[in-house]
Amino acid sequence: KISAQNFVADSEEGRAQLERWLNAQVAKGGGDIPEDVTGALDYAIEKLDWKSRAKFLVLITDAPGHGPLNDDPVDISCSQNPEIVVKKMIEEKRKIDFIFCPLIPSATKTMEKFFERVYNEKEDSENGGVRKLIVENMVSNEYKGRSVARYHFIFVLDESGSMSGEWSNLLKAYNNFISVRKDDQGIEDYMSVVTFESVANEHFRYKKIKDAQRSLRYRSGGTCFRPALNKAIEILNGCPERNFRPVLIFMSDGENGDGDVSDILRSAYKKHPNLIAEFIAFGAANPYLQTMASACGGRYSRCLDPHQLVNKFTTIASQTREMPGLTNAIAQKISDAAATKFMIDHL
Repeated sequence: KISAQNFVADSEEGRAQLERWLNAQVAKGGGDIPEDVTGALDYAIEKLDWKSRAKFLVLITDAPGHGPLNDDPVDISCSQNPEIVVKKMIEEKRKIDFIFCPLIPSATKTMEKFFERVYNEKEDSENGGVRKLIVENMVSNEYKGRSVARYHFIFVLDESGSMSGEWSNLLKAYNNFISVRKDDQGIEDYMSVVTFESVANEHFRYKKIKDAQRSLRYRSGGTCFRPALNKAIEILNGCPERNFRPVLIFMSDGENGDGDVSDILRSAYKKHPNLIAEFIAFGAANPYLQTMASACGGRYSRCLDPHQLVNKFTTIASQTREMPGLTNAIAQKISDAAATKFMIDHL
């Protein structure tokens, strides 16, 4: 889907118009990593009004385009020929300056090299040299960890007898979590899943979200937290990607049958001070989970019904994509790049 909006930047009403339009947009869908970058660029080049002498096309993205713009040999579909589209920007009748702003440079490196090869190859007689692609890496040192952070989500989910009538609702919340992370390009994040009744049952560990299994077998039984927590901490300690931030998501609808387990969590938090821990009571309030949250600097919440449970899992998935303050950094970088180019070429 491609949407467009013309506006006049040097007027308050124009900026307000753009802001209203942007706020109305909803980022969703996609599924796979590549997006229709070529289609969007061609639309901008062909459909928008380019009246000024100074023309800038700014591409901000965290994902590569289809076809030769990514490293997937299977992904060969492309709405437009990317080489033809990029060359349109450097035609004599257009001469559009191209500013490429990657949010996750490692994901778009192949596309960046493609742009540089095609865009930089033509001589610009007016400016005495080759018209060059401007690459502004949006990941400054200050925001580097926040914008490209990867996570290891460890689910610990109650499958005791009392969950027999709610298992399908729990799976709905769990699958919605996966979908949200995939839509937000978090498919390289790790996931591990442990369910529990009287014993812990490991379903898988260290799978990328794009490969995570959607169906989890239900067993039934009693409710004991300790075996499941021990298994979760074992998985946490053994994660092969040390720079992935761990997120523990523990959900139960019942009381713990094997006493206080705060010692396990205090020890884990001491070893992993960057641990994010969510403890979710499904149904009745759960003082056991409240105590567990306090032991590791975690967060306790209560979901009264399946709808709230889905919303809670969605919130957790969404919160791990926040980039506080990055908006201003992006705006400043683009402004500086455009101003510098304008002074060199047009003054």
